Amino acid sequence: EPDLVRPFRAPLYPLFPATALIIAAISGVAVVYYNPVLFAILIGLFVLGYIYFRLVVVKSLTAEIYRADDFETLRKTGELPPLEPEPATGELRD
Repeated sequence: EPDLVRPFRAPLYPLFPATALIIAAISGVAVVYYNPVLFAILIGLFVLGYIYFRLVVVKSLTAEIYRADDFETLRKTGELPPLEPEPATGELRD
């Protein structure tokens, strides 16, 4: 909504946000350069978080989507696409 009232504006936009971004980037480079062990720990935590997300969160979100109350109604009305391919022809079927 481009015409929506926005009660907050960043002070000195775009100078202040750009300066903050540059300082954050310099700080990140400094951590990598001066403390590579800390950087390795950080990367390891990111990798563990990604693995957790893929194994747990995505699976539960997918299960929640298919647990919707109107799933059966959508299937009966034809609004839901077929779910599995036909083994012999490869065409989709219910």
